[in-house]
Parts: sequence; C-alpha cells; structure tokens
Amino acid sequence: MKLKSTDRVCVVGGGLAGLAAAALAQRQGVQSVTLVESAPKLGGLLRSRHIEGMGSFDFGTHVLEDTGIEVLDEALFQGMESSDGWNAYASCPSATFFGGNLSKSGFVDVRGLGDEVHNLGLKQMLGLPRFEGAENLDQYVRKTFGDVFAEKVFSPVLKKFFGTNLEELIPLAHHLVGMSRLVCGTPEEAKALKAANDWNDERFAFHDPRVGARPVRHLYPQSGGIGQWAEKVTTDLQAKGVAIKAGTAIDSCHIEGCSVTSLNLADKTTIAFDQLIWTAPPFALLKVVGAQMPAGMVRPRFCQTLLFDFIIDQPVKMCDVFYVSCYDPSMKTFRVTLYDVLEGRPGRTPSRLTVEVMLPPVNGAQDEKVSESNILAELVQMGVLPVESKILKSATQLVSPGFPVMTPQFIGSCAKLTKAAGALAENVTLLGRASGQSFFMRQVLQEVHDTIVVGQSGLEDSRGNVG
Repeated sequence: MKLKSTDRVCVVGGGLAGLAAAALAQRQGVQSVTLVESAPKLGGLLRSRHIEGMGSFDFGTHVLEDTGIEVLDEALFQGMESSDGWNAYASCPSATFFGGNLSKSGFVDVRGLGDEVHNLGLKQMLGLPRFEGAENLDQYVRKTFGDVFAEKVFSPVLKKFFGTNLEELIPLAHHLVGMSRLVCGTPEEAKALKAANDWNDERFAFHDPRVGARPVRHLYPQSGGIGQWAEKVTTDLQAKGVAIKAGTAIDSCHIEGCSVTSLNLADKTTIAFDQLIWTAPPFALLKVVGAQMPAGMVRPRFCQTLLFDFIIDQPVKMCDVFYVSCYDPSMKTFRVTLYDVLEGRPGRTPSRLTVEVMLPPVNGAQDEKVSESNILAELVQMGVLPVESKILKSATQLVSPGFPVMTPQFIGSCAKLTKAAGALAENVTLLGRASGQSFFMRQVLQEVHDTIVVGQSGLEDSRGNVG
C-alpha cells in the first residue's frame, strides 16, 4: 500500500486493526484520516461493559502487549504508565485445568492423564519425525503428538469447544484455543527435550512459563477494564485530527472507474476519500458495493459464547495468574478472567471475574449444565474459588455471532469472500480479519504495520516525490 501525504484515507472498522491503521496512517503524515464504526464506541472486543452496581467487565481475557515495533508501540501504547492508571507486567501468567490438575504452565498438562497413559503418549510423541502437510486436524495432531494424546486430549477437548470431530476441522484449529504445546515429563526433562531440537521445542511446553519467555511489557488498566485502552486511543486520534464517525452504518458507496470514491452513511453524511482501508468483515463490503456473493459459499456454523460476570463474596485463591483456561471435557467453562489480579489487587474481597463459556452449535445455550450455580461449582472444583464462595451479584451476556467452527468449508468461503472483496477496486486494502491472513492480536498489528509502514518506501507528496 502506498499513501500520499495529500491522500484522504477512510478506515472502516473500529476494532484493533482499524484503530492501528488510523493511528499509523496519521503518524505517516497523511493529513486526512476518517475512521468509521457502526458501534457507538471503538474497540471491537477490546471494549468493556459497565454493569450498574457491579463495575466494568471485559469481553473475555484481553491483555495488551508491546510488539517491539517502535512506531506501532508509540502509536498505540505510549503514555500507559502506572502514573497514568496502568499496570505494566513483565509477563502474562495463566493457568490451565485438565484431568483434575491445575497447572500454571499456560498449556495443557497431560500428566493429569495418569502415569501409564502419560508415559505411553510421551514415548509415541518422541518417536514421531517432523512431517509436511496434513489434510485435517486429526492427521495433524496424530503426526505431531501421537495417537494417545490425539485420542485422550485433543479429540475430547476440541469436541467440547466445537462440537465436531477432529477430521472436520482444519489443521492448526487447536491453536485458536491455546493448545499448541503440551506439558510432559518433569521440568528438567521438558527443558532438555526443548533444547534437543526445534521439532521438540515446537511441541513441548516449559513447566514454568517464565523460562525462555521473551521480555515483553504487558499492559492492563488499574480500573475500568480493557476498554480504557480503546477510549484512550480514540481520544488521542481525535486530538491529532483523525475524524471519528461512530454509531452509524454504511448505506452505500460511489464507484468511479476502478476506485471506490465515497461512502454514504446512515446519518446522511458522505465521506469522500482516495484510499479505503477495510477492516470489517469482507461480506459487508460486497454488500455495500452491491456485488454478488461468490458461488459455492457455505453457511458458517458458530459456537455461542456466554459471558458470566460475577461478584463473589470470597477472594479468588489464585493470586498470581491473570486468567485460567479450562480444557476439562466434562466442564463448560472455557476461560476465567481474574480482574483483581490484573488490576494489581490480588486477594480483594469481594472479588470480580468473568467466565467465558464456548458452546458448540449442537447444544448451544439450551444446555442444562450452563447455569450460574454449575459454573460456580466448576470454579470451586478448579481451585479458582474457595468451597464456601457465594455469588453476590451476576450478569450474563450472549456474544453474537460467537466463534466460527473452523472447518475447511468455512475457511474456503472466507478466502472466496476476501478475494472477491479485494478485487472490487484498486484503492481498497483489506486488513485484520477482513484480509483472512491474521487472527491473533500480534498478527493483526504486524500485518497493519507491514502494510502501511513497511509496504511503502515513504509518503509521496502531491507531485509524486517521496518524502
């Protein structure tokens, strides 16, 4: 992507990618940047919900971290110090629950399967050579971790989240729920295995996540939830001249030749531009332009995400981790966000936390086990809360559409949408989820930076000279 200082740039989508794109375009010297978002506030999932009488709660666990890219970190994370109401941490500690075992490695600890199963699985895993290519997740995990761990760990856990067999999921789908590595053996054995070769390093996890971790600053506000970041960035952008149009949808657009030249908003305003950066879903762009959807599209299946926000009369028992991921197939809990630890007040009473439940399309929210009392019982069983804990206040929210089931058909349809949207006009750039190339926070930010900053040798002025 190549921008001129005199370009008028319009960014659609006010989530992570949209905010980063607007910030970098402005810092690159573009004098006219407009950001459009249909929601009342910017931030996407990096927003917080304020519940009367309870406080602020996030949409799951979201902790910011420096990227190591100077221009990006300055644009998004500058001025976030303790004196400004932020906590800076050297790591992002987490715990996992599986097989009745609570591990603070951050990855699934297969020792909870018992010595016999663990030892057999470890022997299989060590006998597997590095491979190339897998048609589905079943093939991938069997070639990576072996049959024992494929059947005892990955199959039941992924069934819990997606409600489908491994054969129906794409390779690497397990990465999306944090299962890229396994904790095996003793801490000393794990260190030796990881040091032996790159193949082992990719599959085995350290027992202590601080070992081998790169020094990265992690950030979370001292109060108000992660939405404080989106509000800060929004204020900073406006102070630097970026126009924000939030709370209004796009009705239509105007096309001249091979370029989209303006957007007509529902509030009757029109935004003219030279370059359009689209970070919203690509099908929305096709709809705005009035283009037909690609042939052969498959309707996606979505998991339902339920958020249980709790005020508990007891302090949480875990005062040294920010969140807990539950991989036990018999439990409904997916992830628990511990706000008291994140905000720098571990042991606070009453305590605040959010439990994220990911329900597959098969059962959805009708599952009788999905209730506040059962979720509380799971928190006690995992060791997050004391046995005597009681819910003082609570709120439940359904996040729609939720998480897509990562089938080859879904990924194929996404690729078709992205290709069709990207071919609509010469002046349209797709970033973030719209590009289909990035999903995790770091990947999204890297892509935005590489496109807007690295993808050009410098800004051109109106005479075509590089500045």
